[in-house]
Amino acid sequence: MTNLSLQSSKSGAANDDGQRRIAYSIAEAAKLTGLGRTTLYSLLGNGRLASVKIGNRRLIHSAALERLVSGEPGVHC
Repeated sequence: MTNLSLQSSKSGAANDDGQRRIAYSIAEAAKLTGLGRTTLYSLLGNGRLASVKIGNRRLIHSAALERLVSGEPGVHC
């Protein structure tokens, strides 16, 4: 599986204590993957990328992002 380097403190992907985050906002996911927000929303709308809505926030699990960029079967852009 391709590692997105989601632990990089440069990208803000790690918590202050250095632990890996388990979910990202749309803006954070766009920054981490290099994809545009519109592309991510399209993938979410087509069911190709899973997310969860908590309150007013939509979050994408880090494993879903890793599957997307790794090109695993069942995830097509």
